Amino acid sequence: MSKSAIKRLCLILSALGLIVVSLVLGLSSNDRRMPSVMTSTTLSPDGKVVVAALQSGGVWAWEWQREPSTQRIDVVTSNNDPCVSLDFSPDGTVLAVTTNTSISFLSYPGFVAKYKTVHIPHPASRVSWLHDGTRIAIGCSNGRAYILDLPSTVVTEVTSEFGFQRDLIPAFIDHDTVLFGGDQGSIYRYSLSRRSNTLVVTYPTKIIRALAACDNLIVVSVSDAQWKNGALILHAIDSGKSDEVDSPGERDAVKALSVNCRHGLIAAAGQDGKLRLRGMPGGESKAVIRCSANELAGVSMSGLGDTLTTLERYTQYGSVIRLWKAANGEALGAFYIKNGVVIKLASRE
Repeated sequence: MSKSAIKRLCLILSALGLIVVSLVLGLSSNDRRMPSVMTSTTLSPDGKVVVAALQSGGVWAWEWQREPSTQRIDVVTSNNDPCVSLDFSPDGTVLAVTTNTSISFLSYPGFVAKYKTVHIPHPASRVSWLHDGTRIAIGCSNGRAYILDLPSTVVTEVTSEFGFQRDLIPAFIDHDTVLFGGDQGSIYRYSLSRRSNTLVVTYPTKIIRALAACDNLIVVSVSDAQWKNGALILHAIDSGKSDEVDSPGERDAVKALSVNCRHGLIAAAGQDGKLRLRGMPGGESKAVIRCSANELAGVSMSGLGDTLTTLERYTQYGSVIRLWKAANGEALGAFYIKNGVVIKLASRE
């Protein structure tokens, strides 16, 4: 059997498996009481709690190792719009819940309001925490950017023109310096004190899909406009050298990144359904895990650097969140979310 035929068979079997689960539980794909599509997921810094955001704007959390592990907590936020991202502060005490129009801040543990909700002038697409938790850089879907200071919640617009038209992606380097990447294939280094930017690197004909920074090292995912011909690149800021450490394939790209600077780990979620684990600074491969026959929509790593989550979205059948050991890719658990129900699956189901 050819590789393409095997892939098609896997897709069919995966879809059938999710249909069976829905039938057994009596869950209709037309049931709109509680939308099932997850837009973002993250792990608490201690790796004990899975936090997931729904397309409806709701946020759930559950202790995945505790029995019953499917007993969810409805996290109260002031947001009603679909969540763009869930991001814990570096010290793990604050969860930022970002929607198109606002950011809410919740303390951890407890998930109660920490700071006042901040409204964003333009639709947000990505955010990045400063290492000490006192600032957040916000990239918007129209190419604009903002800096949010905490705990004051003062928002300052980044005045430099980067020339990007959509989905500006930020990544803090230090208290004064933040990187911005976007749809022109370029990454800029912006100084907050000087209010000016410097071009770091350009990847012609490519779009920056994901971006992270650890001191002098930039981890970046690029692809063409059709999300094909993707590459995972490590770029050294001081030397200006770029090394392509992974090419998911001619038809695929890395969809999302999670980088743990303290433990020197990179987790890259691909459109090909594979999770790639790499070390830093050299990008050496640690594991390649075939998570799903479908593309991975997101990946998150705990602050301890020992546990990962991956997110698979199915428009009709709900979402699947899987947990993995970061060191070797061992499967730890899986959860299927459908119409307000969290169902524990076998690790490889």
